[in-house]
Amino acid sequence: MEKALTLDPNLSSAHNIKGNILHQEGRLAEAMSEYRKALEKGSGYEKACNNLGVALAKQNKLEEARSALEESLKINSLDRDAVLNLATAELSLNNQDRALELFLKALTLSPEDRREGLVYNNVAVI
Repeated sequence: MEKALTLDPNLSSAHNIKGNILHQEGRLAEAMSEYRKALEKGSGYEKACNNLGVALAKQNKLEEARSALEESLKINSLDRDAVLNLATAELSLNNQDRALELFLKALTLSPEDRREGLVYNNVAVI
């Protein structure tokens, strides 16, 4: 990613991928910086919004996470991962009605997904 960014510092996908690498290494502050660079370089890059939201949620910055995830869904309202991440943030914020609405939406987006057990569990908890 460093080589890609040296060749083209405006390559938003490279900033997003670099952010993912840093995120996996547990370097959340640096990862968030890369996600923000991806958003600055490429308007409407929903994956970077989603990834930023996840990183913010891991730092318990739930309101900021909600904003980033909502932005991701403005760009692509059918992004199942962003829907689930926002549902989880809403549940953590005790917004159970909104969380339920989002979990149910996620079920309609990919009914054959093997991860649906967790979604049904969250629906049952709510």
